Amino acid sequence: DGKTAGASANIGSAPFPNGYLNLTAEARYHGFSNRGAIDPRVIDTPFNTSSTSRLSNYPGIATLSDYPYLNKISGDAEYRLYTTAFNAGVDISDSLELYAFGSYGYKFAQAYENYRVPSRVVSPTGVRPRPFGFSPKESITENDFALTLGAKGDLGGWLYDVATTYGKDDNDVNVLDSQNASLYFDTGASPTDFHAGDFIGTQWTTNFDISHAFEVGLAGPLTFAAGLEYREDGYELKAGDAASRYKEGSQSYPGFSLTDAGDHKRDSKAVYVDVAVEPIKALQVDAAARYEDFSDFGDTTVYKLTSRYDFNDAIAIRGTASTGFRAPTLAEGF
Repeated sequence: DGKTAGASANIGSAPFPNGYLNLTAEARYHGFSNRGAIDPRVIDTPFNTSSTSRLSNYPGIATLSDYPYLNKISGDAEYRLYTTAFNAGVDISDSLELYAFGSYGYKFAQAYENYRVPSRVVSPTGVRPRPFGFSPKESITENDFALTLGAKGDLGGWLYDVATTYGKDDNDVNVLDSQNASLYFDTGASPTDFHAGDFIGTQWTTNFDISHAFEVGLAGPLTFAAGLEYREDGYELKAGDAASRYKEGSQSYPGFSLTDAGDHKRDSKAVYVDVAVEPIKALQVDAAARYEDFSDFGDTTVYKLTSRYDFNDAIAIRGTASTGFRAPTLAEGF
């Protein structure tokens, strides 16, 4: 099933008057698992007499510790994950709180790809550098962090919240224990580890929200809310190293090409309003509208109406109708 291990710790404190700080750390590990059957390519049967990798041609394969279960693609990947997070705040006054929260995570993971038989990589003179074949692994090294700073409170009955969040996710993609068959055939040499490229995503969002509940003589108060948002998105795809891109590329996962690489940006501005009311007891009606303008994808206005009726404490019916719009993410576009 794959070995697993994990540990976590959490501590909460009040480091200063009217303040709080919560810290969390976690580590997790999960090992490879193998659910694959016998690889018929590396045994002698009446059905694979033409296979250049059958056991009679390479008897040394039988000495491998996991023979004949050489194809390990049917199983879990191995990963190591380390994360930390914090949540903090302080009351400056009865109507103002400053807060912050954030996280950082590191992950290394690798997954077996299909087993390559000894004849997969060969020189023009017939030399096979991997006489026992090889099992490439696709790996990822990921660094991810986010940080939010904000202030919220009550100003004359109006609840407000202003915050800004920046986050970044950096994925380094590699191919391990592999080879580039064409590079070896053409030059007589090939690396065994390749850098296939990088995926890097960033987002910086700033929001300002207000809300107020008004008594209007109905079963419940009328709540009005509105907000502004400004967001910057970034997406970068970096090309793989030269060896990973040569002709068909590294076995199991070729590097990203120079023509696919690029660094792309977008910003968007949005405003919304929302009105929620309880006209009679047990009936809640909520209407909202949002206008958003994308720097690269035009603008739109989206409307939403939702309602809920509670027949009793156990049974309710609810429904929502809205006009839908979502601009493609930068990763989808590029």
